[in-house]
Amino acid sequence: MEYTWIEEYLLGKPGVIKAAREKTNWIYYQVEGRTFSAVYVDANGEPYFLLLKLEPAEGYFLQSTQKEVSDDCLKRQIDFAYEIWKPIP
Repeated sequence: MEYTWIEEYLLGKPGVIKAAREKTNWIYYQVEGRTFSAVYVDANGEPYFLLLKLEPAEGYFLQSTQKEVSDDCLKRQIDFAYEIWKPIP
């Protein structure tokens, strides 16, 4: 995965924490204990796969239309996933 800026972007959101589960290769990004994104890392600890919680229609659309996603598009999707799960003041 070529997006080295993703972790910094995720952790830059207010209230986001990074959590990892033992014996898995997943790193979870949570707000108020609710996971909105996860990154799978390979055996070398390098990011390999990104998951975002999106509306199903949006996720299906992205999967069917785009093989490579621009940084701007990915940032919008991260923002959207965060907005869905962030706490309401």
